[in-house]
Amino acid sequence: MSSVDPSQLGGTTAQAASTYSRYIQWGLILGGLYFFGPGVSIFQYGAYAILFFLGMLFYQQDGMLYACSHPSIPKRASQNPPTFRTPGERGMEYRTLNINTPDGCVLHGWLMTVPGGSVQSKKAPTIVYFHGNAGNLGLRLPLYEEFYFRLGCNVVAFDYRGYGDSTGKPNEVGLQLDALALRQYIHRELTQFIDTEKIILFGRSLGGSVATWLASQKFVKGDGGGGGGGSGGSGDSGASSTYSNSSGDAGILGLVIENTFSSIGDLALKLFGLLKFFQFLLPVLLKSKWLAKEDIKHVNVPIMLLSAQLDLLVPPKQMTTLFQNAPDDNELTRIHRFYLGGHNDTPIKETEKYYKAFINYFKDLGLVSVPVPRPNTTTATNTAGGSSTGSTDAAAIVAARTLSAKVGADNAKKAAELAKID
Repeated sequence: MSSVDPSQLGGTTAQAASTYSRYIQWGLILGGLYFFGPGVSIFQYGAYAILFFLGMLFYQQDGMLYACSHPSIPKRASQNPPTFRTPGERGMEYRTLNINTPDGCVLHGWLMTVPGGSVQSKKAPTIVYFHGNAGNLGLRLPLYEEFYFRLGCNVVAFDYRGYGDSTGKPNEVGLQLDALALRQYIHRELTQFIDTEKIILFGRSLGGSVATWLASQKFVKGDGGGGGGGSGGSGDSGASSTYSNSSGDAGILGLVIENTFSSIGDLALKLFGLLKFFQFLLPVLLKSKWLAKEDIKHVNVPIMLLSAQLDLLVPPKQMTTLFQNAPDDNELTRIHRFYLGGHNDTPIKETEKYYKAFINYFKDLGLVSVPVPRPNTTTATNTAGGSSTGSTDAAAIVAARTLSAKVGADNAKKAAELAKID
């Protein structure tokens, strides 16, 4: 019997066709399930859920990132419990600041100066504090108190646009304008109270990204707006000349960041695992980028990074990335890792190590840190708006715990814990 070529019987073609038909068959089955069968609840709803997630992320991201009106957190410092309303309640001398931005917003802030008038306050370092993504500046008063008394520092604190008593709506460009306006205001309006060559920027979480961005920007007097109200002066723009002295071309002497993400994209991938499948969409999806890992490359002052190893919100490795990206030609840049601290409670869990890091950093920068005696009763004067009288530290703890019970989350818990620091 003669052999027959399989191709003559359609063998090879049929085999290929059989394979192809299986693809068609499974395609029809899956398509049928998608459009007509019970699989509609799996495939269509799954697709709808993904689209809904991406849509919500796009439209709601500003509300999640800039939680300036959280329903459980007091909007303004005046609405906080006692001892969380003004620095005067905690025995700190202060004045109210009103800072105008180039685009018409007015930022509310405080300048807390160590006792002894301008002679003493100009000897002290000044910490400019950039807070996190939620709550008002009053909720950070326990931290300012430690900087003021324990470290002997002046403190400048403010609320971003849309937060507290500051006007406007927060977004990345807006917060950058706020930072520029604040720096300009400090150098133009506060020179009679502080030495502007002893300015340290300090940012926590989101505030670390804002502070890092500002530190990467060269300072030119007259740029960035920031004129107007407050107790500092007339608000004239002054001469436009390049700032150049020992505080560097950014108008600052140092930068401290604590538990800050490397970028919004990196943080989003950590918080929302589903985004790993849509990384190619991140440039379009994310309105705010906050590329701290790139900005830090252009910071020309010594940087101190404070990284909590138990941080469940910002992975510690992102702080390591920032440290690795910092310019390596500055031998004073350093990172401190805290193995007992989380995102908000490092000053509580490792108090001595935390503040010793600041003291050593100041010493390396040539700054003198002299603790300020704590008053028995917290009474101080607001030179911009009369006197303010507060209660004892014990009452502050009770008030903080009351706030914590109402609020929870990032700010109230931190306030309650920080109030316990001696």
